[in-house]
Amino acid sequence: RVGGFSGVCPRSWLRRSGASRRSGSGATMPVAEADATVARAIGGLIQLCLETGIDDSHGAGHAAAVLHHAEAAVAAAAQPLSEARALAVRLAALLHDADDKKYFPKTCRTYANARQIMSDAGAAPAVVEDALRMISLVSCSSNGNAAPPEARTSPELLWPRWADRLEASGEVGVVRCYQYNRHVGAPLSVDQTPRPATQEEVWRHATEERFEEYQAFLSSPPPNARGLCRVDVESRGTSPAL
Repeated sequence: RVGGFSGVCPRSWLRRSGASRRSGSGATMPVAEADATVARAIGGLIQLCLETGIDDSHGAGHAAAVLHHAEAAVAAAAQPLSEARALAVRLAALLHDADDKKYFPKTCRTYANARQIMSDAGAAPAVVEDALRMISLVSCSSNGNAAPPEARTSPELLWPRWADRLEASGEVGVVRCYQYNRHVGAPLSVDQTPRPATQEEVWRHATEERFEEYQAFLSSPPPNARGLCRVDVESRGTSPAL
């Protein structure tokens, strides 16, 4: 598998990842400029995943799924987005994990990987900054359900976030949790892990209060937090795939 893409993303992605802005004669390629920019960013992400050994839980296959959801949202928007904003949404969805703190602790605050990939792909500086703003709003562990005031009038700022959360809930979220735990060699459960046996018991754990406790835990983790397995820590309030 190439960074998680083979068998996961459409064939058109693999074709687009090698697209260029201009042909050898200088004529514009028949691919729309925004699509060509995304295609080049796909190539950059594939390369990043190959070079750093990102596992499937947060790799290129996951990025393909999140981008697909975001593109569906853009296509269904009641008020069409500007070309620049639509491109920023797509790039943010594609590259939302390019500086994930679990894999890139040195760039998670600067978003250096995402910035470089977008710049190399030919995205305009304003589009890059817009996409980085959206990426900063994705992480559940950092943002919870908080949203900036401007999201009331520009909800697309959060579309990459919700596109990512679609891939962190239900069966796919469980699979991604398993993949990540296997990747880091963490236990799947510990003695303190809740083990609900009925639907009623499940809903006793899935509460807003528990989610708030999870957020507080992440804000001020105890000294032994590094020894807790990810599924136990993040099952306090949300999917471990986030």
